[in-house]
Amino acid sequence: MKKALVLLLTAVMMVCMLTGCGKDKEKDSSKEATTQEEKAGLEKGYWVADKIVMEGTEFSGQDLVDLFGPKENVMSLAFSEGKVNGVVFEDYISATYTGTIDDFTINMDGEALKGKSTDKDTIELALGDGSSFTLVNQEEMPAPIANNPWKTYKVDFSAEESCAMSNFMAEGKYYVEDNVIYGLSHSVSNDGTFAATPFSMKGDFPEFEEPVSLDDRGVAYYITKHEDYLYYILNYTEVCRVHTDGTGRETLYSGDCCYLQVHEGKLYFTDSNSHFVSADLDGKNVVKLVEKEVYYPYFIATDWIIFQDDADDEALHLYNVGLKTELNITYEPSYTPIISGKYLYYLSYSEEGYMLNQVDMSDPEMFTFDMADGIIADYIYLIDGEEIYTFNNNHVALADWKTLADAGDEYTCVDLYVSKDFKIYHNIDDQGLISGKYLFNKNTSGATSFK
Repeated sequence: MKKALVLLLTAVMMVCMLTGCGKDKEKDSSKEATTQEEKAGLEKGYWVADKIVMEGTEFSGQDLVDLFGPKENVMSLAFSEGKVNGVVFEDYISATYTGTIDDFTINMDGEALKGKSTDKDTIELALGDGSSFTLVNQEEMPAPIANNPWKTYKVDFSAEESCAMSNFMAEGKYYVEDNVIYGLSHSVSNDGTFAATPFSMKGDFPEFEEPVSLDDRGVAYYITKHEDYLYYILNYTEVCRVHTDGTGRETLYSGDCCYLQVHEGKLYFTDSNSHFVSADLDGKNVVKLVEKEVYYPYFIATDWIIFQDDADDEALHLYNVGLKTELNITYEPSYTPIISGKYLYYLSYSEEGYMLNQVDMSDPEMFTFDMADGIIADYIYLIDGEEIYTFNNNHVALADWKTLADAGDEYTCVDLYVSKDFKIYHNIDDQGLISGKYLFNKNTSGATSFK
């Protein structure tokens, strides 16, 4: 916002230098006061620049367009629930405002623009140097606002959303719903069956029934449920779906694939070239959205994904899939991005191990960073909105994330799934094989192994 204000004030000075200021336009005294009932409320429609006055010199009509470009790009504002969003000299802005159409103030990074209604469907904004903007109301959304890439950007992940992103980054090997575990069954080396394992709580501990096979051809990854289907990637070579009772299994896409996500009624994954693609829920209409090698692509808002750009030193990028707007979040090799609240966590790597980093994502024009005090030895970690979990049952409160450290270089226990109530982890023996798979009830601290 401050950038927009600086541009605005700079434009004021430059135009005065180019044209000469001090010529006072005659005022139209024929307009009568308009009653409050006749005026548009600030939150009705959109407000578009119609005139600028700088040190007594008025710019309107074609003069305004010739000097500054289309009026909608000069200033277009939308007011809603104490917030104002829009464009000032082609720069997207977001600020707060107080007051009513007769007397209001827009607060921009410590600066205040005073506003008032001057006529029916007309408002005036006064700058600190005495310059002013006159804006008129219109019902149609101005193109700059309609095309604003940030309008769907909102990062404030709930605990449930943090769990979902964590499980995705752990390759989605399990999914738990309605007292059923969906995931790896009958395996000691990740070569088993995709199965459904029902359970019930007996006191503090889960008690399991026999697993029901859903797909006996291999291991399922990126398991997620949408409506009455489970969607998953089988052996990293097929995108599949199956009903929760094991019927109706289908292969939706064949070929190397990874990073499956169901988002707003569509499938998203990477193809054999690690390009990010979309498809209908039945696997039809595959469309490439990002034609370069990306990793960890994950939707964090309606149109926005995070991914690791392999060609950009494995840095994390923020990308709008509709408008193809892209910017860097990091400028270093970055792994396993997970969001909780307004913060993005990711791992950077040093010779000593992985370092956990935190990024405040609330302002994409000014990301702020922090780093943990110690290292962890592996790239797998989970966040449930309250705690962070790493291997060997190591965990700390999310508020204490900077203290998370474990310098060990081997693990005997690795967490692979987390939800509000449960955690799933594997015990690993000295040969790297699975010696036990456990469902841990976070509410009772009771854990039971399953097949």
